[in-house]
Amino acid sequence: MINPISLFLNNFLTSGGLGGSIILLVIILLSVYGLAIVFERRKTFARIPKGGGKDVVRRIVSSLEINDLAEAKVQTSSRKDVYSRMLKTVLDSRECSKAIFEENVSKTFLKISSDLERNLASLATIVEFSPLIGLLGTIVGLMKIFGSISEGGLGHHEELAGGISTALITTAAGLIVAIFFGIILRSYKSKIEDISMNIENCVSDVVSHPSFFQKNTNDEMENSNN
Repeated sequence: MINPISLFLNNFLTSGGLGGSIILLVIILLSVYGLAIVFERRKTFARIPKGGGKDVVRRIVSSLEINDLAEAKVQTSSRKDVYSRMLKTVLDSRECSKAIFEENVSKTFLKISSDLERNLASLATIVEFSPLIGLLGTIVGLMKIFGSISEGGLGHHEELAGGISTALITTAAGLIVAIFFGIILRSYKSKIEDISMNIENCVSDVVSHPSFFQKNTNDEMENSNN
C-alpha cells in the first residue's frame, strides 16, 4: 500500500526542487517557533488573576483605612502578579512628590506592558511573512516546472497539473500559519488591553481613596504650621 505522506513528499520534492523543499522547511520551523511563543505566553497569562486585581485592592484599602501602610505593602509583596507589582510601586511612591509618583508609576506600567508583550513582535513577524515565504516557494516550484517544460515540452498534462498543485503547497502552508497565529495574536492583544485597563482601574481605586494621601496631607499641614 502506498503511503500518502511519502507520495506527497516525493511529488513536492520532484516538482518544487530543493528550493521549494527548503522554503517549506522554513515555514514548518516558523510554525514550531510560533507554537513555542504561544505556549510561553499562555503560561504567563495563566498566572494573572482573573478578578482584575479587585481582591488585592480591597485588602490594600482596608489596611490604609486604619493607617497601616506596612500591612498594605505586605499585601503586594506577598503576590507576584502584575496588579500587585503595580500597586507595590504606588504604595512605595506614596510619600513622594506628584512628579516622582507619576514617573515611578509610569515606569512600572511600561515594564509590565513590556513583559506582557514579550515575543508578540516575533509572532507578528511570523504572521506577516509566512504568506510571503509561501508565495516564494510557489514561485520557485513554478520556475522549476516551466524550466522542465522549456526543455522537454508539455509531456503528460496530468503530471504537469500535479506538479503545479504541489508547487502551490507552500503558499497554502504559509497562509495556514499566518491565519492560525494571526487569530491567536489578536486574542493576546485584546487580553493585554483588558489587563492594562484593569491595572489602571486598580491604581485609580487605590489613589482615589481618601485615606491614600491622608498622611501626606497631615504632614504638609504640620510643616506649614511649623
